[in-house]
Amino acid sequence: MQNRIFIRKYKRIIWTVITVFLIFFLFRKADFFGWDEAFYVGQMLSLVTDGDLVLQNNLLTFQLPFVEKYRALTIIMKSGAIQNCFSIGPAITMSIWTAPVKMFSYDSITVFRSIIAIGMMIILILSAKYLILVLRHFGLSESMSVWCMFISILSSPLLLYYTRFYLTAHAPGAFFSIAALAIFLCWIKQPSYHTAFASGLFYGLLAITRWQDVILIIPPIAAAIVKIQNDPEHLHRRCYGILYASVGFGLVVFLQLTAWYIQFDEWFLFPQGSSFMQWTHPKFVSFLFSPFHGAFVWAPVFMLGLLGLIFIFRNDFEKWQKVFLVSCFIVSICVVYICAAAEDWWAGASYGPRRLCSLLPFSAIGLGILLKKPSVFFKSIFTVMIIGWSLFTVSAFRKDIDDLNILFQNKRSSANPYSEEHYSAYMLQQPWQLWYEGFSKMIKPGFTFTDNPKDQNRIVGFLTVATITGLVLFLWRRTMNSKRIQIMFSMFLFGYICIFISFLLFKIPANKPYNSYWLQVLKKDDLPQNPDPPVEGLLDVAHVIKLVHNWYDKNYETAYYHMLNVSSDYMDNLNLLEIQDFVENSDNHKLIQYARNW
Repeated sequence: MQNRIFIRKYKRIIWTVITVFLIFFLFRKADFFGWDEAFYVGQMLSLVTDGDLVLQNNLLTFQLPFVEKYRALTIIMKSGAIQNCFSIGPAITMSIWTAPVKMFSYDSITVFRSIIAIGMMIILILSAKYLILVLRHFGLSESMSVWCMFISILSSPLLLYYTRFYLTAHAPGAFFSIAALAIFLCWIKQPSYHTAFASGLFYGLLAITRWQDVILIIPPIAAAIVKIQNDPEHLHRRCYGILYASVGFGLVVFLQLTAWYIQFDEWFLFPQGSSFMQWTHPKFVSFLFSPFHGAFVWAPVFMLGLLGLIFIFRNDFEKWQKVFLVSCFIVSICVVYICAAAEDWWAGASYGPRRLCSLLPFSAIGLGILLKKPSVFFKSIFTVMIIGWSLFTVSAFRKDIDDLNILFQNKRSSANPYSEEHYSAYMLQQPWQLWYEGFSKMIKPGFTFTDNPKDQNRIVGFLTVATITGLVLFLWRRTMNSKRIQIMFSMFLFGYICIFISFLLFKIPANKPYNSYWLQVLKKDDLPQNPDPPVEGLLDVAHVIKLVHNWYDKNYETAYYHMLNVSSDYMDNLNLLEIQDFVENSDNHKLIQYARNW
């Protein structure tokens, strides 16, 4: 009895301590590597530092293997535009806290990476608080809401995409999905204009972070229609609220359309190409059940939460809540269909079904419905099992084991599209040794700002996590119920979006002449005339491409000429031995020939 009284009295402190320790052990600093990250960070750096959306110079300096840099620079559209398949949303989001740093500390990459990490740590904490708010709206107690929040994150791909790989779209996408829903539910409870407008802005940010997630606006629309029908007292206020939300949503989406027009000279397009989505041949079985990235295999509890949405009959929900939950379940099926219909349904080098990350609030609500009544003992056992399975899959993924069949049968699963040559012989022969190395790597604490941390660095990291967590939670409690603060925040977000739209419309030059120039760089033997006005670094990247092509043709004298004309700022980011290996590797010859055939 005394233990229960103690827990109830100090539960906020207990949950805060648990949050601090989990973030410290799981969170890592921002690392600039990876194909997706190259485009998201490249767009951010191009906007903030260069004042344009010409990405070649940013892609060249990003920490990618040279073969990936070459692919990124030479996979282009018919106009010559680099095939940037990634939305502008993450770049806009990260620019909130990185733009001032680049203005005052341009050359400090360490400071820049640290600021990005701190900003995303705040996003993680706010996601947790907004998710608790969402769960509270569906009748869960505070303790149950906190427990479901932790379980939902720990059992989903966001275990990594919130804490390590947050430079992709999945962490901001999940945040906008949760925050937009939380604000919408506040509008359902009290139909104020500023909450409606803020909800529209957040759903717009969700849409420009990952285009697939625009479908997540359907459940709130369905719920809003039902609520309007059953709330005649606030009919006009709610109708005007829908109008305000629509304006906010449209304003943010216009931001993405403007960015597309600058880059591709088109307002509407499908950057991945029409063949990317195989609508009539979705790989449902592979996407859901394969040991190779299968959703129910890699994230079973997360998927269980989505299934839990169908058990609305077990709770006394209002009509709008039932409509909302049914819509969530239908939308989840649609999202699964979209993911299964993608050409790369496994989502590349991903941890589990990462393209479902934005469904986190739906899964958390479903888990809350399913696990509201079971005993504390059952929940404890359930929690241990979830953490154990998550550690197991993460440890495998950290050593590039993305097919669990390799661990249990020493061979690929039938759904795995990669050949055996894709995996090392050591992985196929000693997978459990690799898994153990991944496990040791995963549990090694903790958050620091350095690449080679010592004990004092970990102490600084822990104090940083504790300070940021405490400050965010303190400000949350002081501002969450303040109408004035909410209005100020909505106006800030509105102003920020308007500034970026104005920036894109009137300051950022169109890419059309640079696209034409890049097409000629790939097609012609000699370098074409530099476009006017010149873009910093574009000529350097062109020299690198010509260096590769002449090296491939064994025109070493010309290759040497191009190498000498690459400025030191960009030459420092190149490894000539790596370029030589790239050119001499016969596996890359088709890639080089394909690029030159433009």
